[in-house]
Amino acid sequence: LTTASHESRPWLFAFGHRPMYTITASDRNGRIHDDFLLGIDKPASFQEAFEPLFKKFNVDLYMCGHVHGYERQFPVFQDIPERPENPAEFKDPNSTIYVINGAGGNDEGFSKGTPNYYVPWNVFNEFSQWGYGILEISQQSYKWEFFNTSKVAIDSFTVRKTLKFNQ
Repeated sequence: LTTASHESRPWLFAFGHRPMYTITASDRNGRIHDDFLLGIDKPASFQEAFEPLFKKFNVDLYMCGHVHGYERQFPVFQDIPERPENPAEFKDPNSTIYVINGAGGNDEGFSKGTPNYYVPWNVFNEFSQWGYGILEISQQSYKWEFFNTSKVAIDSFTVRKTLKFNQ
């Protein structure tokens, strides 16, 4: 991240395997905890280690898998979301947007433990359909769409950014 710069690139994306924010490891207030999948993972520890770096270097999007399903989070920092009027349109968000796309298929089935309560930073989640995503990127915007296996878009969002570098 130290060599990445928004002065020369409009977008900074990070990719990984494990989620930093997932509804399968949060309480009713949206706080992440480490009691996840029988203690195998440590999302709170991961969040503590990397979220300040994502903020410092203005990471726009973090995409991961691991959770067998699909989730999208609002731009969020330290469990506090930025909630625009339209959750499918973002203009110059100040925090990282998180997408979990572990819905490519798995013989173990979908992840369990989806809460039956509202989590403030979660926009959308789907744990009953397999699917795939398409990310379209331009200098001024990027668009993410998640499709089920019937090729029906079931979630999408667009982020627009005011450019701060010479084109």
